[in-house]
Amino acid sequence: MDTPIRIMADSGARVNILRKKDYDGLKEKPQLLKTNVKVYPYMSSKPLNLHGKLRVSVTSDPTWQRAPRDPSLAGKHHKN
Repeated sequence: MDTPIRIMADSGARVNILRKKDYDGLKEKPQLLKTNVKVYPYMSSKPLNLHGKLRVSVTSDPTWQRAPRDPSLAGKHHKN
């Protein structure tokens, strides 16, 4: 079941989140398993509403390049 989709994986995170829109767009959907994990957005005390969990294999394109550092991705401003 190889369906390429574009994601931004965070190798330092405990979890990575796949948008429901991307999951729904898969031709062959891996089974979503129940999860009790709580994932909190940055600076929030309210956890995200997760639909389940799944395990996937991730590969990268060797021609891919790192995006420029964008402080808005972290939700706060960084001093350069």
